[in-house]
Amino acid sequence: MVVALVCGNIGGVPVLPFGLGVHELVIWPLTFGISAIFAAIGVGWAGNLLAPDHARSRFLPIVGVSEVAATIVTVIAVAGFVLHRATA
Repeated sequence: MVVALVCGNIGGVPVLPFGLGVHELVIWPLTFGISAIFAAIGVGWAGNLLAPDHARSRFLPIVGVSEVAATIVTVIAVAGFVLHRATA
């Protein structure tokens, strides 16, 4: 879990400054997606490194689940932004 958090932040934080020139409805999904990819790769790498028999992780399902989770979070975030703009 810590590896996913660290790798996700390493991948996602450098994307955030682009939010100064890009609308927030574009930058948040982009940040969540890139963070999910980095987190999935980091977790797969840590799983390979720490496995007692040095088995290989299946990266495609790991990245797929991470991207689905990022999509769900992005949809919720965009819906929140839209609702906030509609009520303001």
